[in-house]
Amino acid sequence: MAYLEGTLGLTSGTQDYTIPFAPAFVATPDVVIAVVENTSADAVKFLITAHVVDKSATDFTVRLDSAPNSNNYVLAWVAGSASVIFQALVAGGRRISEIPLLTDDLLDGDYFPVVHTSPVPTTKRVLWSTIRSLFARRRSIPPPSPATSGSVFDISVDANYFYIRNGSTWGRVPLETSNWSNGSVFIPRQEGVQQLTSGNKIVTVTYPVAFSGSGTPRALWSIRNTASENKLILTGLLTAESLSAFELTLQSAPDSSNYYLYWESKLID
Repeated sequence: MAYLEGTLGLTSGTQDYTIPFAPAFVATPDVVIAVVENTSADAVKFLITAHVVDKSATDFTVRLDSAPNSNNYVLAWVAGSASVIFQALVAGGRRISEIPLLTDDLLDGDYFPVVHTSPVPTTKRVLWSTIRSLFARRRSIPPPSPATSGSVFDISVDANYFYIRNGSTWGRVPLETSNWSNGSVFIPRQEGVQQLTSGNKIVTVTYPVAFSGSGTPRALWSIRNTASENKLILTGLLTAESLSAFELTLQSAPDSSNYYLYWESKLID
């Protein structure tokens, strides 16, 4: 049989009861649930909890956490397979449509209930912050800067860029919306300007952030001097390069501190 149910009148001052199953189960039931109620006009009613301390295919035993103070208490019980008891509890529960709707955004402290049906029905609460970390969440307004607040895997998009947030900052990738076959390819690049030292023919440029990968960054450069003075026409040769820096050797040393090296480097291989 799937389940049995019944009631038993309790005796004042008695805490232990053994209730037989009629008819007996073939095997010990998965679940026995027992509750104590008192709907009489007693002036004083105890809140009594029933604990199932033993069960078999033929009966079960409960112990009350306190003895009844009258004969008006009743033990109501149900016993049977876990799946059937669970379905019965759900069927008698509150409908989702009866629960007020949440109109605000979910908070990190909110929980989602998860139900396990095997080996016995149990529930577990999972934090919304845990669930949220498993998938991307779209922001309706793109971030105005890399430092805009947000959460990991927040995403947004506008006509020109796709935005995504890592653990601490936002990044963006240009969108190619015309011809994909001729579209631009993202290439890691850095650029900057460095003042040259008068009298120094060797110039070392250290990248603000070292490149990563197996290739070697390729640098392009130009030298400018817009001061009102006699100027040298400086040329040079790139004599060393790595993922973290490159070295430039000039054919002659600058004769003032008004020369500036403008550079751009791309990791293209």
